[in-house]
Amino acid sequence: MINIITKYAFSKSVSGPSKVLNNTIKGLDMLGYPYVINKTLTSTKRIWIQSGWDALPFVKRLKAKCVIGPNVALYPQEIAQYDIGKAIYLQPGPTAVSFWEILGFNQCPLMYWPVGIDTDHFIPITGEEKSTVMLYHKHRPLDELNNIINKLNHKRISFQIVPYGAYDEEEYIDVLRKSRYCIWHGRLESQGIALQEALSCNVPMIVCDVTHIGQLKHARVEFPDSVKHIPATSIPYFSEACGIRVTNLDELEEAIDIMEGNAKLYEPRSYVIENLSLEGQAKKLVDMWEYWGMTYCEGMHETAQSDKNFKIPKIQVLLHKILQYHLNNRER
Repeated sequence: MINIITKYAFSKSVSGPSKVLNNTIKGLDMLGYPYVINKTLTSTKRIWIQSGWDALPFVKRLKAKCVIGPNVALYPQEIAQYDIGKAIYLQPGPTAVSFWEILGFNQCPLMYWPVGIDTDHFIPITGEEKSTVMLYHKHRPLDELNNIINKLNHKRISFQIVPYGAYDEEEYIDVLRKSRYCIWHGRLESQGIALQEALSCNVPMIVCDVTHIGQLKHARVEFPDSVKHIPATSIPYFSEACGIRVTNLDELEEAIDIMEGNAKLYEPRSYVIENLSLEGQAKKLVDMWEYWGMTYCEGMHETAQSDKNFKIPKIQVLLHKILQYHLNNRER
């Protein structure tokens, strides 16, 4: 049994962290693996601190074994004040692991694990005319976007722009339903759930990829100069079955020509089913506790020792706010 500590319990908002929680729960349900949400930290032998910092101050003295992340901190210094040496910290992909290692994180083992994609919800649509191309834009320079638009107009290709943060999930699915393929003009991703959902709909991609963190100066999150040389990608999980990767917009016209003639030959959904299924990724999360010699079968038969909910003391909230205030001011 896993006790999931999360600030996204029962949240109706659609975000990356809420997807991580909800998709994992769906996968655990498929496995029939027991879990509870936000129960006291002594109620189970396995704890997954999926998001929020609330339980971190107690990790040091817990008998339970803790897996932390991936939605707890952006930078390692945000959790440096907590003793989490007995835990494992999860990142969504290998790029994020390298990023934290370069920033000096050494509090506990770092591992990566991507959440599964709901392939029952994001399904291919057949029998409808694929009349357009989806152009997805997220935190990249507008002159690059205009460059892509000009190339599509020059080739007389109908397209629909999907700007990050300006659509809901059903609108996104509706555009995917109409699209022969997608041109993905996005930023660095630690996993890239939205992109993988498009692949699950069997929509192949031309990905205008990034190569290093320094390309993100137009993003809402600005990284320090000291880490801008670190390699980065928009597609940590991708293969030739999914589509085409370009790192220079001069390569885009050739990629469009290839995709226009061969879009139906790609099989991106097969890649997602094989590598990112809900059930498979939930099993990989459960298997993290093998690090401490805790078996899958033992966890299947565990029951919660308490029905009480986890509540963080008010003094701990105050201390955290003080620490974060000093941390933020020091970084400025």
